[in-house]
Amino acid sequence: MISCFNVSLQHLSSDEMRGRTMSIYTTSFLGLPPLGSLLAGELSRHIPTGHALAIMAGIATMLFLAVFMWSRSLREFD
Repeated sequence: MISCFNVSLQHLSSDEMRGRTMSIYTTSFLGLPPLGSLLAGELSRHIPTGHALAIMAGIATMLFLAVFMWSRSLREFD
C-alpha cells in the first residue's frame, strides 16, 4: 500500500517538482507520527486514552474534509 502511494506520487509529479513532492511526503510519513504519539500521550495523562484517540481522529477527519471541500483539483482528481 505504501509503495503504491510512493509510485503514484512520483508518477503524477512533474520532473521539476518530484523532489519537493517526495520530501513533503517523506516528512509527513516519517516526521509527523512521532508528534502525534507525543500529543496522544500527553492527552492520555488528562483524559482516557480512548477519548484522546477519538478526539484526534475526529479532528483529522474534519481537517481532511475541509481540505477536500476547499481543493477543487483534489475533488476532480482521477
